[in-house]
Amino acid sequence: MRATFVLGLLLLGVASACSREPASGTVQAALPHRRIEGTRVELSAPRGFEPSEAVQGLVRSDARAKIGVFELPAPFAETAPDPTQWSDEEVRLVRWEAVRVAEVEARLYHLERRGGGGERRSWMLVGGDAQESLVMVAECDNELAAELEQPLRECLLGARWRRDVAPVISFELQPGADLVLVRDDGAVHVYAPRGTPSPLPEGTPFLLVAQVSSSSAEGLEAACRERLEGALGAAGTRLRAVESSVAVASAGRKAWEVVASVENGLLAWITLVPVGDGALVLQGQCRATQREPYLAAFRAAATSLVLE
Repeated sequence: MRATFVLGLLLLGVASACSREPASGTVQAALPHRRIEGTRVELSAPRGFEPSEAVQGLVRSDARAKIGVFELPAPFAETAPDPTQWSDEEVRLVRWEAVRVAEVEARLYHLERRGGGGERRSWMLVGGDAQESLVMVAECDNELAAELEQPLRECLLGARWRRDVAPVISFELQPGADLVLVRDDGAVHVYAPRGTPSPLPEGTPFLLVAQVSSSSAEGLEAACRERLEGALGAAGTRLRAVESSVAVASAGRKAWEVVASVENGLLAWITLVPVGDGALVLQGQCRATQREPYLAAFRAAATSLVLE
């Protein structure tokens, strides 16, 4: 995964999520560290920020400010943009800092971005090691930068990355085709075609399995579609059309499956399996031209799912 691709993807994802959040007007004291849903990252929210429903992270929607949190199965050396070779025309690098966050090497980039209705300030922190990376992007309207820069900086630098956290839900499954387990860090399981290099090249078919907390959406179908739209929003892409949305059986219980076409010629599949107070999300993606055999492989994973 190229650093320039990560930069564009994450900035677009955070910016688009900001525009979708309804204004809440909520102002609250700084919060203790709490886990960001869908990640192993814990943040102490700046005053006025609360969990976002549109993207993994925090939002202060009245101020059009957002913090997005992403974990990537790629080495730090490949995800962190080289500041000496910065060439993005829409995002200007103001300065950068070498820092340490959550006991790993990191860089904090101070950025300015034009377009999308005005100038915006962003702070992107990229950290990690030889196996995986943590990327956090904070963004706000330019006129709010003086007020929010220090709280946002403290939030990013104070992040906790709980890579030792084991999953509460244990499971086994057997995906079809040539999909094999390529990442198992306790919180996220990733399956990809046998022999695929690491990090996964763009466009590689993959199946991701993760544990999530319960949704505020009413009904299983609404919760499943909410997860799909949230994942696409985090990646800065959009759903084009839902091909099917049906109840299915997985792990001996009622689950919900959605198949959709998304931008860039991709096919997305997601199945939400309720477990206790939360759920397991099985999410697959491949190029539309690879529908066969991978859609069948994704469905085989859901059918074979066994909870331990």
